Amino acid sequence: MPTAKISLVGLSREELSQHLQSIGVPAKQARMRVSQLWNWIYIRGAGSFDEMLNLSKDLRKKLDASFTIEHAEIVSEQISTDGTQKWLLRFSTQT
Repeated sequence: MPTAKISLVGLSREELSQHLQSIGVPAKQARMRVSQLWNWIYIRGAGSFDEMLNLSKDLRKKLDASFTIEHAEIVSEQISTDGTQKWLLRFSTQT
């Protein structure tokens, strides 16, 4: 049975570094790669590893084989008369 992919969304920088090292990223490169991933996931909102053009194709392939970058799904949205917004979010489950 194939192992479920781990979502990188919501991990700390330390956890990201550990996961990158688990797929063969050298420890000396991990800090730079974590910064790149953080920028793509949280600043640019990338939906796939293919969008991450400053990462090598080989690294993107390794990332795609082991991880996902699934963001939360907005299930419902409420906007009050004063402009306050509320969202009900659904996160994928991980084991």
